[in-house]
Parts: sequence; structure tokens; C-alpha cells
Amino acid sequence: MAWKPTAESIGALAPDQIKNLRKNAEDREMPDVVALCDAELEKRKPVKVKKEKVPKAPKEPKVPKAAKADA
Repeated sequence: MAWKPTAESIGALAPDQIKNLRKNAEDREMPDVVALCDAELEKRKPVKVKKEKVPKAPKEPKVPKAAKADA
């Protein structure tokens, strides 16, 4: 009798083990196991947090060199 992975047993595996199981399942044409692996890997994807852009301070207007010498 062959071992049939479940969502719970796949959830207990490390990400590298899940990727390996997924590849083996794909090679052996076991779409149900591939789907379980994909679902678990999707759950473990890190959430991307967008950094808030801080507005830059306005630049000082450029003063011509001749005007600086007069001051």
C-alpha cells in the first residue's frame, strides 16, 4: 500500500521537502498531490509589505554664482 500524502502531512514538511514531493508527484502524474503541495506553498509565501514613500524635502533654488558674490 502506497503512502498517500494529506494536507496535514504536507503541512508538516519543510518547504524544500514540499517542492521535492511536488516534483515527484508531477513526474508520477498525481495531480491531486501536486495541488496539495501548491496550496501549501502558496500559504507559506511571505506577504510583501509596501514601503511608504517619504516625500523628499523641496530643493533650494539654485542661485547663480554672480548673485552669491554680491551678497
